[in-house]
Amino acid sequence: MTDSTPRQPSESPDPVLTGRHIGTAFNHPKPLDPLYVAPDNYSVTAIQLQHHSGPLPDPETLAKYGASDPTLPGRIMAMAERGHEAQLMREQAILQNTLSVDIIGRFFSLLFALAGLGLAAYALHLNYPKVAFAIVTVLLGGAVYTIATGKESRAKKTTHDAPENPTS
Repeated sequence: MTDSTPRQPSESPDPVLTGRHIGTAFNHPKPLDPLYVAPDNYSVTAIQLQHHSGPLPDPETLAKYGASDPTLPGRIMAMAERGHEAQLMREQAILQNTLSVDIIGRFFSLLFALAGLGLAAYALHLNYPKVAFAIVTVLLGGAVYTIATGKESRAKKTTHDAPENPTS
């Protein structure tokens, strides 16, 4: 596979393997072109890969389905549309559930904070300022912690829940 003729310094292999330079890059005496016939011990392998993802088959396969049964492409399209609508309904239900849990959580945290402030006011009324100060400190610390972790979790949600394909 190697050429026995010595290479000149100007004939260094080209790092870009285009059709013109592939013979030089693999130390072959002539570049590969359609008119060049390679020796028997030299082979070229071409590989083509295709990948398709999504609810619909690629257009060629859809056309083949249509050739076997003319109603299949329409039925496949209708099935994909129904699947998309079902996915949208699931996402709306998840969003609605998340919002209702968030509202309930905020309501009970407000109720807890008001009860704590009432308890602190009652401790002050009974002349226990240190106890009242401790209650208010715990309430403020909890509120600051809740706000900080809430912002952090919202920031994570917006980066993780961003749509992969915003055009759909």
